[in-house]
Amino acid sequence: MGWRRWVSWLYALGWKIRLLIDGPVRVLSKEPRLTYAGLCCRERVPSHGGNVKLLTLNTAFPEQKRASNLLYLVSSGVSLRSRVWADVSLQRGIKLVWNQNGVAYPAWSPRDYKRLNGRMSMLLHRASFVVYQSRFCQEMSDRFLGRFAGPSAVVYNAVDTAMFSPAGRKPAANGAPLRLLAMGSHEDPVRVMAALDVVAALAAQGVSAVLTVAGRLAWPGADNDVKAAVALLGLQGAVTLRGPYTQREAGDILRSADILLHLKYADPCPTVVIEAMACGLPVVGSRSGGLPELVGDEAGALVPVPLDLEKLYVPPIADAVAAVRTVAASLEDFSSAARKRAVACFDKALWIEEHRRIFQQVLGS
Repeated sequence: MGWRRWVSWLYALGWKIRLLIDGPVRVLSKEPRLTYAGLCCRERVPSHGGNVKLLTLNTAFPEQKRASNLLYLVSSGVSLRSRVWADVSLQRGIKLVWNQNGVAYPAWSPRDYKRLNGRMSMLLHRASFVVYQSRFCQEMSDRFLGRFAGPSAVVYNAVDTAMFSPAGRKPAANGAPLRLLAMGSHEDPVRVMAALDVVAALAAQGVSAVLTVAGRLAWPGADNDVKAAVALLGLQGAVTLRGPYTQREAGDILRSADILLHLKYADPCPTVVIEAMACGLPVVGSRSGGLPELVGDEAGALVPVPLDLEKLYVPPIADAVAAVRTVAASLEDFSSAARKRAVACFDKALWIEEHRRIFQQVLGS
């Protein structure tokens, strides 16, 4: 056993001893009492991924770390600590509700995808109920993690349509540059660089546009890579790097833009897309992953790409530019449709009530 494995083993053992002494204890109640393995961060902390969902759920079901009857985990936020928490919880009769986001696949992690999927698979198949964030998530889970034999449902991610709304959003003045936004946690350079290429291509066609990149630039050397690309493409003054943001700041960032540019490949169910739509931003993105389910035909324009998961496909820049110009030509109509779709399909009240039904089903079984 290598030293890293020894460190992980000792860390897990320490957590297990701690939780066995002072960890979650099952409470006998038909009312949902949830624990999130202590993963629910405060709203002022920059958040992304699974934590956003836990924050939303925590508003209706405040975490009960000590006395609970349900453990709720999101696949994209699981750590060694939460896996140990799940072991102890399940041993004590606390039931697991598992929220399945995307999986690892060859194009994304060619050397490690089987190990990463193995971690998720072990917990998924111990759950009493699985929530899939999109039909795409369910299809990929069945393919890479194995078909789940128990009860499940597709429940798209949610948005607070009161917090994320077009209220106070100011359309760009006539003749002003088109305001594009690339937002989220940027784990690799592909979608950021593609967004820069789109702005440069628009400029070459005589369309003035500016781009804000909001969120962590998380790959090694990211800041230098982006600055070099901006200089190479001659986009000085047209690109703003906003950096990490909190959930409370996200709405104002979205309201300062006209279109969300989301060119990530096979994104399972990106919350930022739903939040953008709620703020009245149409979406231009990759027709892959869960985006077709979220955006539909009326809330933006998606660019077709191959779907084989053996390679990361970037939408052809010319096609992405054409999509941006299509949306920009009818911006008010697309904006109105995006807001209506977000309210009708993704409001957090609907999401919470669906979870309440699921929790009651699990506790009643």
